[in-house]
Amino acid sequence: MRTTPEATILVVDDNKNNLDLMLATLSEHNYRLLAATSGERAIKVASKVKPDLILMDIQMPEMDGFETTIKMKSMPEFAHIPILFLSALNDLKNIVKCFESGGVDYISKPFQKEELFARISTHLKIRKLQDEIESERDKISAILKNILPEKHISNLKEGKKPDPENVEKATILFTDFENFTGIAKDIGPAASVASLNEIFWAFDEITQDFGLERVKTIGDAYMAIGGVNKTTNHIEHATAAAGLKLQEFIASYNQQNGNQHWKLRVGVHKGPVIAGIIGYQKIAFDVWGHTINFAARLENAAETNGICVSEQLYQVIQEDFILKKKEVTNFHNIGEVAVYHITDFKNGYQIPSNVDVSKLIDASKDGESLLKKIFGIQH
Repeated sequence: MRTTPEATILVVDDNKNNLDLMLATLSEHNYRLLAATSGERAIKVASKVKPDLILMDIQMPEMDGFETTIKMKSMPEFAHIPILFLSALNDLKNIVKCFESGGVDYISKPFQKEELFARISTHLKIRKLQDEIESERDKISAILKNILPEKHISNLKEGKKPDPENVEKATILFTDFENFTGIAKDIGPAASVASLNEIFWAFDEITQDFGLERVKTIGDAYMAIGGVNKTTNHIEHATAAAGLKLQEFIASYNQQNGNQHWKLRVGVHKGPVIAGIIGYQKIAFDVWGHTINFAARLENAAETNGICVSEQLYQVIQEDFILKKKEVTNFHNIGEVAVYHITDFKNGYQIPSNVDVSKLIDASKDGESLLKKIFGIQH
């Protein structure tokens, strides 16, 4: 029964006798062995089958081992492959040149078999550890990117304090469910949270599609912003359109699940905010200011399965959305304000969307969706 090779090793030497001897020696271990008789050939072989380690001769015609190594190390796909030099040129000058060209070790000819295997084993272990560290680093980076904006991550990595910043033109979208306590009572806490997870997963897909980003959820409330960490054209229109898409999703979600208990209210506002991170325990990106509080009041003022927007947003989107006539509402600690209710797009106006609600419902039920989205893991 054949076992999986411990590693793939490429041996590069223009001398056939030396090459055959090396391959015969290495065959004593469970390695997958590749051979090349020139630098050019070594690059072609390595491009097709990425080796875990390369044993490189120095003296070769046309392109010697130093030149071959320098060329390979300039190519991203070979940057992390350890190259060990084997040569009878054991003077200090050549040994130093081996390391300067990108090699990780030097073995003198004629070599001792025990020394050869020991050095190969050591560098394969180092390579494995480097791969594991890089994999962990990539995972940490992926998690951070789902928690903090890129610029704040960069500042923290550089040891800089990421100060909050003023953003003059932001949009805020708030959602909440009517009678969530009653829903939890009817279907049970576990089932209600499981459904909420599916719904918010879909909300993330929709808001991202329209150029928004989710800031946080608080219980059954969902908050997204636009125009803060990235620029989106016509962000006011995009945020209003996202609200319509959220309502479309909830209607389909209720229909597919054979009930009508999820009733969504949406509030949308525009204005200045302060954005950033504060504190140090379980740090998270957030936004503050009157605009946030006002958007939350708009959500409370929204009709069941409706979208309530402010006068400021209305002035920007009125030509492209159907809105009910102005309604004056009294907001706590704010006073009387004018609000409008979006019902649909106007005159065939549409913002292109890549989200298919029917497919989104099925995708949101995928228990592995979190790992797939954050790490790109496929099972």
